[in-house]
Amino acid sequence: MSNKSWSCRLVVAFTLCLLVGVSESMHAQMHTDSDTSGSITTVPFVADTPRTIPPPVVVESTPLVIRASGILRSAPLMEFVGIHAEALVIRPFASGWLHGIGLQAGAGYSYYTPSFAPLLLCTIWGKQHNLEVCLGTSIAINPTYGTNAKNPLRWPSVWFTPTLLVGYRYQKAETGIMYRVFINTIVVPEINGGPLPCLGASVGWTF
Repeated sequence: MSNKSWSCRLVVAFTLCLLVGVSESMHAQMHTDSDTSGSITTVPFVADTPRTIPPPVVVESTPLVIRASGILRSAPLMEFVGIHAEALVIRPFASGWLHGIGLQAGAGYSYYTPSFAPLLLCTIWGKQHNLEVCLGTSIAINPTYGTNAKNPLRWPSVWFTPTLLVGYRYQKAETGIMYRVFINTIVVPEINGGPLPCLGASVGWTF
């Protein structure tokens, strides 16, 4: 084979190798650009927004309302006239039918029985027109009583005479006039077979 033939073959082989190398280089560069553009994502910086903490919820308790009353009352059979004082907690549960709960105490003059000093726990149910229920004791101020000085009567108990009062009471939650009609019952087993009821009425002022 002549030298010219070998020279041609070498030139062709060198040219082919050069073309293959350039082609592979371009192909690799294209893959690199594709991977780079697909995998790198630019995320803009966003500063954290400060959180606003809500203020604490303040639950206000129901204020305690106490009403005092002066009462003038009469239950003729056992209290011809009496003067009483009362202290009530108004609306202790803020809602519902319980208008008030408290204590009532006083003293009265009687002609047919001993003069009593009642001490009662009272509850009032309603809004303005109320049902009143009181329970307690009536203390005999003068356990020896009666119009016959030679043969006086003796009340069985000085300190404990069970007493129940049930009636209607007109009283607002605010200050002002109050009045009521009631049945006052004392329990005396030794006299008249037990309960001794008496109808009464009273008027007063709430401060």
